[in-house]
Amino acid sequence: MSRITGAKCEDCGKVAGGAGNWSAVWRALKNAGWTVDRGAHRCPACSEAWRARLAREARRGSADR
Repeated sequence: MSRITGAKCEDCGKVAGGAGNWSAVWRALKNAGWTVDRGAHRCPACSEAWRARLAREARRGSADR
């Protein structure tokens, strides 16, 4: 299994450290509030903004129908 040393937020560029195999680092990031979705890493602040944007788009989409 490949080893990694952390992740970088796709939106703001914040870097989270961690070393080990992907599974261990993924678990550590998730426990710290990071979103790891389809290869995109987001810090806790950007994760909240991303979820809020998705919720707005969902509400707007249902209003357009």
